Amino acid sequence: MAGTVLKYGDYSHPENEVNLVRFECIQLRSPRNKQIAKLYRMYVSGEIQADTFQGIYDRVQELIETYYYERKGAVSYWINGVKTQHGLLNDAAQGSMTGVRIINRSWPHGRPSEWVNARNFSITFEEIVAIASGVNEAGEANPDADAQTLKWSEQIYWQGTTGPYWRYRVTQNGMQRETIFPRMPMRLIQVGDNIGYQGYVVPPGPILGTDFEHGESRVVVPGTPVWQGLQNGYFPFSWRYEFEVPDYIEKLPLPREQVVPF
Repeated sequence: MAGTVLKYGDYSHPENEVNLVRFECIQLRSPRNKQIAKLYRMYVSGEIQADTFQGIYDRVQELIETYYYERKGAVSYWINGVKTQHGLLNDAAQGSMTGVRIINRSWPHGRPSEWVNARNFSITFEEIVAIASGVNEAGEANPDADAQTLKWSEQIYWQGTTGPYWRYRVTQNGMQRETIFPRMPMRLIQVGDNIGYQGYVVPPGPILGTDFEHGESRVVVPGTPVWQGLQNGYFPFSWRYEFEVPDYIEKLPLPREQVVPF
């Protein structure tokens, strides 16, 4: 990679000290087979050169200290200061979830001759960048809710048939069946949970509306997301609605998948 300089954060390697070996872009998909992010990996190798053993030793120590810390941009520049096409920006505003991580740093050769006037090294950088996010007309973050939904599960429980409510009563002549009420309401319980990638994904509302819902029993639970390195991800959300209806529903409602941004 002639005529280039690798910069890691504020640190700049000498011109042509580092060569790009490989640059990968891997599509990441959710369990729902939606594209959610790209995994970038940048493999570089380099050679430290100096006139003395002490010079080599000092440069090795310098690189150890420089690459001890993660979450810094790793970008290759042409010698005129213009960025090449290869680099990891470590920018949450550009969708970076993890920031730049150093997943491997090695000194592949340890032969004594390397310490005379040169020392070889290699570094592998990695970054996960979300691709699901966008911007709405107001300029606010507006993630694509469908792509954002990593997991979705909903169940509806139907309880009762609106038939009579009866119990057995113990008498001297044995067990007697006794009708307490001639008819009982039918109960429905709607429960579910989901996980949003970059933010909470709100579930659909009560499947029967609010006329039959027991509003005092409604439960919605936004859970704690998981820190990814540069910003949060994997936002859990769960819900529960309870209903009572006076008449039997011939066409029972089924769970649905309808997601909207939170």
